[in-house]
Amino acid sequence: MDSTVKPVYGQCKQGADFSHNGMWSYHPFLVTLEHTNELLRTINRPGNSASAEGAAEALAEVLPMANRHFKQIRVRGDSAFYQRAIIAECERAKAQFALVMDGYGLLHKTAETLPQNAWKLFNAEPQSKKVIRVKRRRKRDRSRRRIARRRGYRTLTKTKEWVAEFAYVMPRRSKDQDHGLAGRRYRVIVKRQLVEVTEGENALFEEHRHRFLITNISKRQMDAASVLRFAYGRCDQENTIEQMKNGIQALRMPTGELLANAAFLMCGQLAWCLRSWLSLLALPKETLRYKWNWFRHAFVYVAAKITESGRQAHVHLTGFHRFVEHMAIAARRLNSFNFP
Repeated sequence: MDSTVKPVYGQCKQGADFSHNGMWSYHPFLVTLEHTNELLRTINRPGNSASAEGAAEALAEVLPMANRHFKQIRVRGDSAFYQRAIIAECERAKAQFALVMDGYGLLHKTAETLPQNAWKLFNAEPQSKKVIRVKRRRKRDRSRRRIARRRGYRTLTKTKEWVAEFAYVMPRRSKDQDHGLAGRRYRVIVKRQLVEVTEGENALFEEHRHRFLITNISKRQMDAASVLRFAYGRCDQENTIEQMKNGIQALRMPTGELLANAAFLMCGQLAWCLRSWLSLLALPKETLRYKWNWFRHAFVYVAAKITESGRQAHVHLTGFHRFVEHMAIAARRLNSFNFP
């Protein structure tokens, strides 16, 4: 789950409002499926909407649909989506979740009282998955850091990270806010960062900073470090959002009506999903990661000659096209499917 602020410039845009950063905008909400890069929900909202507004209702529709096709569903989102209504929907659909939490006082106090042997060194990528790349070009100079030191700016440098966990019991809330979660036990994964603070060439001090996330994934399925890597893997969704904005232009908001712009957004969602389905069914799997303009020039903007004979249409592709072989294989694969 994620949301994005889309600035608009028309003075009479219906439903537009000032967002948290003071921009006249819409605030669309998106739910994506990681492995297939599909968009499951796109909801257009006014700019002053909270990030998680309508998220629980969207999950109530998406999770049962996903459960019909997958054995296990996992939901992730940033701290804006840490809400009891969202957790309750995950529990109701028997879905697992990993949500970033705001670091309020009790969490920091608990993290600081953990024994030293509870902390383990954390690497963002496990050693087994690190890829050795051949050095092809000269390493670039880190000019930002050098200029900041020369001008005496204060900079923060993360030097080490550790991970630990502790049990967390949901506190009781009022009846309309509790959602039946009071007393349930969850895992809280905490990441400790050692941050070095410098000013110019002078090292001032070092401090620890904590980041928290809550999950119902069991220890048997994932250890604390794996849950942390899984939760922050949601950042890849930013690439899909960027392509919706600047690639397929689904967030262009071309009309003056809120619902009309939502319909335009839905058309972009369908086009994006058609691209994903075509990549999954017929094209090489790496095309799932193509930017939209790459995919468009490779498989959409293709010169061809169409002829008709014997009540059949024949498409003749030029042999000089780079992906003509993939397109021919894709056509044979699609013809082999017994679509209703």
